[in-house]
Amino acid sequence: MKKKNQKPNTRRQFSAAEKSKILKLHLVEGRPISSVCDEFDLSPSQFYSWQALLFEKADKVFDRARGPKPGDRNAEIERLEAKVRQKDEVIAELMAEYLSAKKKTGENS
Repeated sequence: MKKKNQKPNTRRQFSAAEKSKILKLHLVEGRPISSVCDEFDLSPSQFYSWQALLFEKADKVFDRARGPKPGDRNAEIERLEAKVRQKDEVIAELMAEYLSAKKKTGENS
């Protein structure tokens, strides 16, 4: 039996923008976590989980700000060029098989 003011047991999905806004209320504006969690009907453990993830991934934000390193870019170009060469070889092999089969059947076009 549910209490009078108890909310139904449904999972809410917060967007990345909403999570960011909620974390900023505490981290930037200095509001107490309990106040932020009450306002958004959020458990403190969920708040701390989002905060931990934010700090875990923070280094990637700063790495991207500098852009790719020249060596990384060259390695990526080499990888993509090798992929194109491999595709060209496969296409050439398939075309050779196609032409051979076409000659065997006597097709002209």
